[in-house]
Amino acid sequence: MSISKILDALSSKHVALIVVLSALISSWAVILELKPQVEYFLERIESSYDSLMPEISIKDGKASIKERQPHYLTSVSDKDVTLVIDTRDKKQREAYEYLKETPYGIALSRDFMVFKNHEQLSEISFKNLPDMVINSSTLLNTINEHSSRIWQIAWIILICYFLITKTAQVCLFAFIPMIITRRLSCPLPYAEAVKFTAAAMIPPVILDFLLKWMSILGSVEPLLYFGLFALILFRIVRDYVRNTAEEHGY
Repeated sequence: MSISKILDALSSKHVALIVVLSALISSWAVILELKPQVEYFLERIESSYDSLMPEISIKDGKASIKERQPHYLTSVSDKDVTLVIDTRDKKQREAYEYLKETPYGIALSRDFMVFKNHEQLSEISFKNLPDMVINSSTLLNTINEHSSRIWQIAWIILICYFLITKTAQVCLFAFIPMIITRRLSCPLPYAEAVKFTAAAMIPPVILDFLLKWMSILGSVEPLLYFGLFALILFRIVRDYVRNTAEEHGY
């Protein structure tokens, strides 16, 4: 039995299932690709954070650092962005002065932190914060503590994204076999074309997953994905055209 006739027996539920499974597999593939990159990024933070940022202590709603203040994290000559820490007593209102001449910036004072985005200023108080020490170790511990929830959110976002993109791929690319078969005088209904494109999407999704799992050919994955998709779709359409021609005695 030909592949086009087998696919013709698929229902709309089968097509929906293919899209959902493809979205899940693609999401899993991206997670596999992202995890080593995130781990490497966290390692870089651990090795460089303390050399770039001073250790910040917050106790009884008061922030403090051991370095000389005001402590600038950006060049004083940088007029576009200002990142400064000044936790000296009775210097709180100067946080606004530090940001006066810059369009973007953050100023951390003893009692609060000020954010500036152009003319918009916002203030976050330390009054209700628990006692803490902020350095590379505590930052990474916090990230690791919430990592499972972060990855769950990433899963949800990726699944929603791929549900949209895979559905769009199936629905839009279905017009290609319709156009081809119409030119060959054996027109294919849109519903059947959707079945063909959904089936043609399965091998590329699996291939993309395997490539990400093995961490190879990353730069050419999109080319391989759509190349394999186009090849399989072409073979299905060719099988349909041949069967139609035989049935009608062309």
